Amino acid sequence: MSAALNVAKGAIGAYVGAQSVAALVSMSDQYANISGRLRLATDGQKAYAAASAEVFAISQRTSTAMDTTATLYARLAQSTAEYGISQQRQLGLTETINRTFAISGASATSAANAITQLTQALAGGVLRAEEFNSVVENSPRLAQALADGMGVGMGELRKQVNDGKVTIDTLVSALESQSAAVEKEFSTIPLTVERAMVQLSNSITKFVGEGSQQLGAGSALAESIAFLARNLEQVDQVVGLLAVAFGGRLVANLVKATAEKIAAAAASRELARQELAAAQAAERAAAGRLSLARAGMLQVNNGIQRLVSAGQKKEVYEL
Repeated sequence: MSAALNVAKGAIGAYVGAQSVAALVSMSDQYANISGRLRLATDGQKAYAAASAEVFAISQRTSTAMDTTATLYARLAQSTAEYGISQQRQLGLTETINRTFAISGASATSAANAITQLTQALAGGVLRAEEFNSVVENSPRLAQALADGMGVGMGELRKQVNDGKVTIDTLVSALESQSAAVEKEFSTIPLTVERAMVQLSNSITKFVGEGSQQLGAGSALAESIAFLARNLEQVDQVVGLLAVAFGGRLVANLVKATAEKIAAAAASRELARQELAAAQAAERAAAGRLSLARAGMLQVNNGIQRLVSAGQKKEVYEL
């Protein structure tokens, strides 16, 4: 397990390292926007802290983008506050609705549409036909949970919607009564690579965003990246889950995300190594040629000395 975790963390390090500055800035801005929405939807620091922690936890448990979860919770909180629905119940509804999106296989766009229509119904105090149709289209499991909670079929539910009988109290109570059934069904969905990558993205966004908030808006981005590096071990729980679930496939997925950049860097290093080796070989060859030249010059000098010496001796003999 520890070996798999270390390999996975290494791959995550490569993933983070390959991200552009613009991507990290975007993560920081996204987290700031999430924090802003949650502050507007809560009353006081204590409620905000609870909402912030739970929105992240719900996002991880349901493998939902943190931005989507924050939007859903904030709108639910603002729409139901006047009905005396507690923060704990609002968070519970958020998780149940997130799970119905996952069960329905809803895309990010479909989930956003369903959230908009549902929260409009909550704000208006009653579920109308147009809003109901959008929920059925974008998240059929959510509509089914509402019908099951009310103890009626889809046909009867539609009739009651048309008659304006599905009020806030009815809707909330029906969904709350189905939370266990939805959770049980959700638990059968396998943890896919795509969902695991959403969890990883949430974790990185959270740590980059928190780092930026703690360091201040005027701090250098490098400090935020360093903060992430120092705190990356805190995502061990997510990484461990991914490593156990996918083993080498997780690493392969992460490596694939940065393969081109890593390969390019490796190619540059190899080219530099080859160029250095060539330069060193040329230097050695030049040194060898210089040594030969010096040896040759020495032989020439010796020859000249011998000739000069021989000439002097001949002159003496002739005298």
